[in-house]
Amino acid sequence: MKKIFYLLVIFTFFLVSSPFDKTAEASCRPWDSEDDPILMEIVSTSMVSEDGGTSCGSTSPAGWGTVRSGATLTNVTTKGTKNYVKNASSAQAAREFNQVAPGARQQKYIQPDGSVTFVKFSSSGEVRMYQASSTKATSISWAKEKVRYND
Repeated sequence: MKKIFYLLVIFTFFLVSSPFDKTAEASCRPWDSEDDPILMEIVSTSMVSEDGGTSCGSTSPAGWGTVRSGATLTNVTTKGTKNYVKNASSAQAAREFNQVAPGARQQKYIQPDGSVTFVKFSSSGEVRMYQASSTKATSISWAKEKVRYND
């Protein structure tokens, strides 16, 4: 009887503990959006001090409030991603992207169409700045939020 009890306890432990790690990591991936470009080639990598951005926390990265400030939530949600629109230029988007997640490792990717995607790997998840293929507007995304800058 004791053997059956111990086997049930061990089985329950493995059944309960294993899905949490996979679910938490998968939910942090911001590139589910239909217009997010495919990353093709690493052009340059600039290393700055931080933890490497391998984990995805539940809090937004430092400076994300600046990106969301003045943005309006649209009534369109794409694959669980909240879409925001901001009446600001692509230059403003670049300035705000530079302020998000200070100290995070950053990489630059060139797409097949010649556009560029910048990715910051923060401890709160990846922050991306790219040109949307559908509207050609500059966008910044983090987790399940995306802000489009309408010039």
